[in-house]
Amino acid sequence: MLDDFFNSNEFKKQLQLYEQDGAEKATLDSEILTDIADYYRSQGQMDKALQAVDYALTLYPGATAPLIFKARAALADDDVQRADGYLECIDDKTDLDYHYMKAELMICRRQEDDADAYLEARLEEIDAAERPDYVLDVATLFGDYDLMELADKWLSRSDETDLNDHMELRGRILMAKGEVEAAQKLFEELVERNPFSAVYWNLLACTQYMQQRYDDTIASCEYAIAIDPRNEESLVNKANSLSMLGNYEEAFVYYERYAKITRAHDLAEMYCGITLSYLGRYAESIPLLHDALAHSTPDSPYLSEIYHELVLALMKEHRTDEALQYVEEAEADPRTMDPNELKVLHGHVLLSEGQVEEAQRLMGEAYVDSGMSAVIVRRIAVSLYENGYTKMAFDMLLALLDDLDERSIEGYSYLAACAYELDRKDDFLKYLQVAVERNAIEARCILSELFPPETPPQDYYEYAKNNLI
Repeated sequence: MLDDFFNSNEFKKQLQLYEQDGAEKATLDSEILTDIADYYRSQGQMDKALQAVDYALTLYPGATAPLIFKARAALADDDVQRADGYLECIDDKTDLDYHYMKAELMICRRQEDDADAYLEARLEEIDAAERPDYVLDVATLFGDYDLMELADKWLSRSDETDLNDHMELRGRILMAKGEVEAAQKLFEELVERNPFSAVYWNLLACTQYMQQRYDDTIASCEYAIAIDPRNEESLVNKANSLSMLGNYEEAFVYYERYAKITRAHDLAEMYCGITLSYLGRYAESIPLLHDALAHSTPDSPYLSEIYHELVLALMKEHRTDEALQYVEEAEADPRTMDPNELKVLHGHVLLSEGQVEEAQRLMGEAYVDSGMSAVIVRRIAVSLYENGYTKMAFDMLLALLDDLDERSIEGYSYLAACAYELDRKDDFLKYLQVAVERNAIEARCILSELFPPETPPQDYYEYAKNNLI
């Protein structure tokens, strides 16, 4: 593990030599200087990291390691062309790292099959003694890009099943296949082997989160964060778990920590903004959602959710004109949101302004054009509920949710809220129980006003049965 290497006396001596002025640091080779750059990068000091590799390239202009580092830094900026330029400056184009990077650039261009064929061709060229490492490296490369079918194909060629890297990738493949318990066992074994690996603790946390074991997820994340306070995945996993338990105040603290170190600014600011909305702090959430939108690219997978949450937060603050401006902005670029979701959102704003006929037209179009999609039907029903059409919302949700399977998690809190307002006590208890079991976050957001402050969602049902019926 890199952390072990960075803590070694050997590396500390090399780092000290590099940081001292004098001719002696020119004796460091290109790979050592790249190790030093990796160390600075791990500390969040990217400027120093790039200075180290630039220094290496003044001494060794065509060296593989520093040019690969520069190429990866370019990829982090989504600049594949610049990364390709660094790659082609490498002198030794037989180096395996050159081939891995070449294939990685193909993956970044969405040429996964070409990358696979390229790496297959290289397999025939390398020595038999190097093939086991090569096979595992290639499998890991595909796994790092969530191309799990290709990762599985290459990993199946490896018989080094007891290696940590093999076990880690096998666990990730199992998670992708939905075999979460089997993956968890592998990660538990890896944690036992190396309890100071933030990566292994976080992977274990992921399996626990997928099983809705949020307390266990938090505990695993805390180990990972203690080992590496800048571990982005662990910060997010802990924040997500705290949210699922209804602890939004503490969740916000960890989302903020994540936002300070990540390059994914749109995602981080969206998380922070949504969490403040959960807390009812809409005036504070709106600037963060504005920032999330400003940091988003047209192909961002989060753009739809950012627009949706921003419009809803503006509506909560009675800033209807601004909400409509963002709806119109989203409508001007069809890449931003699903057109049917956008029609429902537009209809929601109009309905709140009493423009019932136009709202009905837009929502009706969305309902028909989506093929009565469950997502669209649920969003229409929620809008109806929030605008006071409780009976219509209840009937729509009831027809929808009764047809869905037990994996459905969204909408039951609204169904319970409708039932409560309609004085349908049996239905209220029935859907409240489902809501808190399947989606504690939604239950707290929608139903918390019915319960004493600080009541955890898991206690809602018993409290309601004894005090609200």
